[in-house]
Amino acid sequence: MESKHTSEPLLIGVSEFCRLTSISRALYFEKRAAGRIGPQEIRFGRKILLRADEVRDWVAASCPPRRAWRWKGGAK
Repeated sequence: MESKHTSEPLLIGVSEFCRLTSISRALYFEKRAAGRIGPQEIRFGRKILLRADEVRDWVAASCPPRRAWRWKGGAK
């Protein structure tokens, strides 16, 4: 079995999400409240994280709203 190690993080924070998608933090939270951010959030205490692979797949799918987004990347 081949091991796949990369220097890319598995999880990213809101700031990195905003950097990757070229939106402001304020716009992130506005769109999130309106259901326009598709990737599922993972919470560690007060910290919000998102799966980097899911974010990339979501962008590749033209950023559909949460209700239309179903990520299949985590399923084995």
